[in-house]
Amino acid sequence: MFAVDIVTNAPKTGDAANITIYESLDDGAVTALTDTSASELEATNAVGLYTVDLTQAETNAAKIVFSGKSSTSNVRIVPATVYTVPANFTNTSIDSNGRVDVIKVAGTTQTAGDLFGQGSTTSTNVNTVSTNLNTTSTNVNTTSTNVNTVSTNLNAASTVVNTINTNVGTVSTNLNTTSTNVNTVSTNLNTIHGKVNTINTNVIATPGLVWEELLANHTNTGTTGKQLGDLTTASPSAATIANTVWETLLSAHTNSGTYGLVVNTINTGVTNTPGLVWEVALASHTNVGTAGKKLGDITAANTTAIASAVWDAVITEIADDDDLRSSIGKMLRGVFERLFNKVTQTVTHQKMYKDDGSTLAVDMGVSDDGTTQTKGQSA
Repeated sequence: MFAVDIVTNAPKTGDAANITIYESLDDGAVTALTDTSASELEATNAVGLYTVDLTQAETNAAKIVFSGKSSTSNVRIVPATVYTVPANFTNTSIDSNGRVDVIKVAGTTQTAGDLFGQGSTTSTNVNTVSTNLNTTSTNVNTTSTNVNTVSTNLNAASTVVNTINTNVGTVSTNLNTTSTNVNTVSTNLNTIHGKVNTINTNVIATPGLVWEELLANHTNTGTTGKQLGDLTTASPSAATIANTVWETLLSAHTNSGTYGLVVNTINTGVTNTPGLVWEVALASHTNVGTAGKKLGDITAANTTAIASAVWDAVITEIADDDDLRSSIGKMLRGVFERLFNKVTQTVTHQKMYKDDGSTLAVDMGVSDDGTTQTKGQSA
């Protein structure tokens, strides 16, 4: 039996222990041989050829088809067909010594005349045997052709596998190229980052360089450097410059868009505003909710009512957390309580109580150093 590796397309050597051989007698069922231990014919000069021992029962057929398999991956066993006898061979009479019995033909004893008469039949039978042998040779050639076809198909499969390997290699190369490009982009980004940092550093350093620059280096007329350089200790002081600015007549500044014109316009408007406000007739303002309408509605009668409401308003007691300076009403209430409510005086505290005479309203600290007596601010 012939074993071949379908990946390398080469005969497979050293695989005897992994091979199992099967047979089919006269196109019958496929069964495993009794001998399960194949032997490699020769690993050097007969690579991939394996033999097994056969029993008489395993060869008792006119046609024997041998097949096999290997437990080794990618190893295939090439099948073989063997014809043990040519067609009609069993019709030949053979004596106990293995010689052709010319007395019997087809098992029947013949006379000399019968033999002569059967000459043509014998010749026909010989021709039949020759034909059968030729058929056997043809079958052997067909088997050889099939083996070659299998080998060709294996070669084609190997080519496909090699093409796949080549494509995988191409993909791997493209991936490596992509990785290189990514690394290049990363390097460029790092370079840009470094340059940005350099620019940032230069920007931070620029103010210091500007203010530390020697003014004597700048002599071009009309430049800021020259102007600053010309300022000496004899130049006008800040106070003089300020006075000059504020004492300049606004009427002298009439150029559109200048700060002087804006301030001059505001000044004119402010000067004229009081006269315009107080001289406007209140009767001309009738929109409810406006200051003009509200002032127009005030008469001598409601003025008296307003005054009465103000002076008759009840001012509530001061709460513990009240700020006495927050309103006129609270200020007046504080003065009232200070004059008319209960007040206690100790060495360190002056306390003012509410109307009930027991609830503390204000606690003010006092001190006396022998020269000056001090009363603290109310809390």
